[in-house]
Amino acid sequence: MKTYGIYVCYPPTVDMRNEGLGRYLAAFIKGAENIDGVNFKIVCPSWSKDGLNLLFESEGVSLNKVSITSPDEEPIILKVFNFVRKIKRKRADSKKNRLQKLVDFAYFKIEQRLNKLSIRLASSYKITSLGPAVLEAMILFLIAIVAMPFAAVFGISWVILKKMRESRHFSLLKKALKKIHRTLDNPKNEGFVVSLYNSMVEAESERMLGLIKEISNIHAWYTPTAFWESFTMIDAPKLICVPDVVLTRFPGGFSDVGGERFFNTFKAIQRTINQNDYFVTYSDDVKVKTLVEHYNVDENNVYVIKHAPNQLDKWLVVNGFPDAKASTRFYAEKLLLVALSKQRDPYVNGIGAGFKFLFYASQLRPNKNVITLLKAYNYLLKKKFIHQKLVLTGTRDVLKSVSDYIKENELDRDVLFLSGLSVQELAACYKLADLSVNPTLSEGGCPFTFTESLSVDTPVVMGRIGVTEEVLSDPKLQDMTFFDPYDWMSIADKIEWALDNLDSLRDVQLETYQKLISRSWEDVVGEHISAMNEVAERFHAERGTFIEKRN
Repeated sequence: MKTYGIYVCYPPTVDMRNEGLGRYLAAFIKGAENIDGVNFKIVCPSWSKDGLNLLFESEGVSLNKVSITSPDEEPIILKVFNFVRKIKRKRADSKKNRLQKLVDFAYFKIEQRLNKLSIRLASSYKITSLGPAVLEAMILFLIAIVAMPFAAVFGISWVILKKMRESRHFSLLKKALKKIHRTLDNPKNEGFVVSLYNSMVEAESERMLGLIKEISNIHAWYTPTAFWESFTMIDAPKLICVPDVVLTRFPGGFSDVGGERFFNTFKAIQRTINQNDYFVTYSDDVKVKTLVEHYNVDENNVYVIKHAPNQLDKWLVVNGFPDAKASTRFYAEKLLLVALSKQRDPYVNGIGAGFKFLFYASQLRPNKNVITLLKAYNYLLKKKFIHQKLVLTGTRDVLKSVSDYIKENELDRDVLFLSGLSVQELAACYKLADLSVNPTLSEGGCPFTFTESLSVDTPVVMGRIGVTEEVLSDPKLQDMTFFDPYDWMSIADKIEWALDNLDSLRDVQLETYQKLISRSWEDVVGEHISAMNEVAERFHAERGTFIEKRN
């Protein structure tokens, strides 16, 4: 039995269920379930252990092949931060619920009395029968007169409060409170919190390295990203996954998203690559253009292990009913309603599940090319009069350019943001969309969009980039599927054509999809194990050490 170590070192408050790397890790562990003689031990920060368990639970991953180890206690300051954050959210939800209930109750009672009054008036045929209705009308009128002074006082108070809000001191207080709220809602974008997080991660990584030194039976170590520079300090055979280094191509764009935070991450990735020897990536494109040509890594030290397809149909299929297709769609609609109900935008909450839409599942990052997609969509909506909304899974305010474009072009009711989706809700969005779109400019491997969408019978259009051409190589498929991601008009034309040819596009794409799904995550894990075994042999050969063979 061989045990392989996996190193994970996300900062506090990261929900791995919402991270692409989290879903990749879950698929990786799940792919090992049927491989004999192999176990994995994940070492992670104290604050990530529960999150990993939640991730595996949400993705249906058995823990038979994996154990999770972390330092015991979370930092005290993190406990305090999480406690305050929890109270804030609970109070906000409670306050909103109380106010909403009060408004709903008052509206219901007024509407109820007016309805009864109108019925009495409409059903009165004699002057004497109007008595009760007239009396009730007079009472309502008197209540309105009595309420008027209070309404006036409320109005005057509102004006005074508004004037106070315009004062300099109130403005400063308001800014301070906003900053506190912003920090609690999205701590990773606040400079002081990022610095604090970095200090916590640095201290935690030292504790993790202490644990790793006490673990003696790890054949080789693996980390799914080059973000975590502390992985370099492990004195053992190591294999580092480098999906891509997008900041080498989009440094200006990423300066608008977290600025210094992303720059520091970029520098950490560079140091990790420069200080280590063995790497794995998802495509020949990244191996050659990024690792070999840009970072001068020996091509013999880079293993290319392509993704297995992500399939989402298993999360939606409903069996045991006469019409399984209709039952599955009904279930998807219910899941979409749940996803809509979780969003803060009142319009999104109440839109219902019957609307038509285009779908792009991605976080908002400069390389994801969202602005170009928005330009294409704006044109299609206002010049070609398409009836679809555009649904994105990121958070609108992450990229100011995206938020500004939507506001300037009055797309607030046409571009909907659904964040925090479960894997079932993600599957439902793919299923109910007319068309999936992926305009990304850079990916480590062929974007999961293709297989995720086709697994629930929704066709796709995508940008023509190196990694997509590498995997989706059929000329007919490329001609029907690809657009120029740098040209918004090319995107618009391809979307318009696809909406008019959904069935023929789906048929061609399903042929390639059926070929792709012959590759499994068990294949991916097996190839990683072979790579780690080779790295272990080379590591010990270079040091002249002996590798113990375990049965």
